[in-house]
Amino acid sequence: MNELHFAYAVARIRCNELNLLTSADFEQLISAQDYKSAVAFLNDKGWELDEKSDSNAEAFAKKREEAWALIQSSLGDVSPLNSVVVFHDFHNLKAALKAKFTGVEAQKYFLSPCVANPNELLEAVESHRFDKLPDFLREGAQEAYDILVQTGNGQRADLVLDCAAMRASVAMAKESKSAMLVTLAETTADCADAKTAFRCYRTGKDEKFIEQALSGCGKLDKSSLVKAALSAVEEIAQVLEFGGYPLLAQSLLKDSVSFEKECDDALLTVYLQAKNQAFGMEPIVAYYLACESQIKNVRILLSGKLNRLDQGEIERRVRSLYV
Repeated sequence: MNELHFAYAVARIRCNELNLLTSADFEQLISAQDYKSAVAFLNDKGWELDEKSDSNAEAFAKKREEAWALIQSSLGDVSPLNSVVVFHDFHNLKAALKAKFTGVEAQKYFLSPCVANPNELLEAVESHRFDKLPDFLREGAQEAYDILVQTGNGQRADLVLDCAAMRASVAMAKESKSAMLVTLAETTADCADAKTAFRCYRTGKDEKFIEQALSGCGKLDKSSLVKAALSAVEEIAQVLEFGGYPLLAQSLLKDSVSFEKECDDALLTVYLQAKNQAFGMEPIVAYYLACESQIKNVRILLSGKLNRLDQGEIERRVRSLYV
C-alpha cells in the first residue's frame, strides 16, 4: 500500500477520532448519579445501551464492529492489524475446543475482528483436521487438544494457547516491519507475563507451572521472572524495574488495581506515539486500539456504577485516554 493511500485512510481516521469520548465526557460519567444516568449520557453520544442490562455485550460489540468497518473501508487490506487482532483468533480457538468437548455452541462466543475465518476454524477442530488451520494456530491447537484429551486440564490448555497467541502477535508484528507494532506486541507480552507471574506468586504455583504459563517472548527475562514468582512480589517488581518498566514495578508494590491499570497505560504509551503521524499504518492501528480502550473504560465505569463504587474509586480504575 502506497503512502498516498495510507494518507487518505489516516485522514478518515482523524475525522472519526472526534467521536471518541473525551476526558470531559468521562468526568461527567464518573460524576453521574447512578448507572441509569451514566447509560443515558452515553446513549446521547450514540452508544445504544440498555439501562436494564448489566452487560450490554451487543452494544459493545457493535461499537467494535463500527470501528473495524471504518478501517476496512479506508484500508481495504487490513492485514497490517493482524498482530493486534490475532488474540481474537486464539479466543475463538478456545471456544471451538470447548464446544467439541462440552457440546456448547461455539459461535455465540466468537469474537471479531480476527485473522482466520471462525467457522472454518470450528470445522477444523470438529473434524480434528488441524492441518487446515493457518500456521500460526496449528501447533497450539494440536497441543491444547492433546492436553484436553489426555488430562482434561482446561487451565493448562488455556495457558498453552495464551502463550501461542503472544508468540503469534510478536511474529506478525515483526513481519509488518513496523517498529511501533513490534514494541506494542512485546510490551503486551511483557505485561501479560508480569500479571501471570504476580497471580502465580499469590496462588503459590510451582516452577513447572510458571514456566508453562509465561510466554517469554517480550523483553523481560523469563528465567528471572520465574524465580521472582517463586519468591516475593518485591522480586517481581525488581525484574520489571530492570526490564525497563519502572512504573509497572511501582504500581505492583502499591496494589493490584493500580498494577492492572498501569499495564493498560503502558500499552497506551506505545500507540500514543502514532497519534500525530500523517502516514503509515501506525495511526490506524492506534485508532483501533483507542476504540478498544474506550470500550474497556466504559465497561469499568458502568461496572463501578452498578456496584455503587464511590466516584474516587471509579476514577482510580479508569484507564488513561487516547484523546
